[in-house]
Amino acid sequence: MEPIIKADLENIIINLLQKCQLEGETPMQIPLEDVERRILEPSTRGMNYYHFIHNMNMIGIDHQTIINGKMLLMEDPKITFERSLFLNKMKKIRQSDLMIYYVSERIIDDKCNFEKPWVRNCKTLKLFTNGHVFFHAISKQGFMNGIFCYTPTEYDFYKWIVDILLPSLKTESVIVFDNSPLHGTSKPNKISMFDTKDEMRKWLRENNIPHTNSMKKSELYRLIENCMCSMNTVPQVDRVIKANGHHVVRLPTHFEDLSPIDQIWQDIKKFQSLSQADLHNSILKYFLEIPTVVYTQLYDKVVKKENTLIELDDKIEHALDEFLKELKITEIVLE
Repeated sequence: MEPIIKADLENIIINLLQKCQLEGETPMQIPLEDVERRILEPSTRGMNYYHFIHNMNMIGIDHQTIINGKMLLMEDPKITFERSLFLNKMKKIRQSDLMIYYVSERIIDDKCNFEKPWVRNCKTLKLFTNGHVFFHAISKQGFMNGIFCYTPTEYDFYKWIVDILLPSLKTESVIVFDNSPLHGTSKPNKISMFDTKDEMRKWLRENNIPHTNSMKKSELYRLIENCMCSMNTVPQVDRVIKANGHHVVRLPTHFEDLSPIDQIWQDIKKFQSLSQADLHNSILKYFLEIPTVVYTQLYDKVVKKENTLIELDDKIEHALDEFLKELKITEIVLE
């Protein structure tokens, strides 16, 4: 079972800092009752140390080497920094009054679980798209548009964004979505000098790079190499959105619920009047009939969450700094 984070997260993290220090690389048995009681569901209590560590890994908490080979059970700094950058960026965006659109997708089937078509397995994402998936976008003013797609691919998402969503957006808007594999990979498909000229031309066309049919294979490959240098960090969908004068913000790892869309799907699951016979139209009808004031309230809840996280991260950062200061002083005294 995946651990459930409770409201007093700052105290939980401080507990982790204080109670889960390891000597060298050999994990020692430590009393986990206090930490388990506050982090994990009651049904998971009594787990052994290694199960506990696995559950911590599922939410991005792992052993990090700190001083003289000692290790600390703490959040991966990359995740912390990613979240911090996201929160600061969103704060500036909200101050600028730019229109913010949230984009997501859900599996639509007779189970009505409405799950995202991907799952996180520690540090990797696994995609599940065997069935209908509903791509959709909302703004503070309400439902924008959506499309049902059977066994979608990254290209289907890209086409929906470019052909349908972008033309309907206000000038210089912000699009927020998570890091689902459907939302574009950070590197374009690899191409090598051993691929054919047709394959090279296809790669250039797919990445919207001008070229001519008269170009020799060596020229095509050199063009591809030059373009790869500037392309390998930004997914294609992000580049196209930016080229159209908009901004892209990706939700931080483990905090994909910082979107009003998540709350809407929680409410839909409780809604008893969805027609199983016409599920697609029932879902569209539900989104369209949500009053504008509700969308505004959902946005306000997300803003409140973001502000709480900013405050919380500051507390955690301070607690970690104080912990490391004391540890360094102890190390100096022991020397």
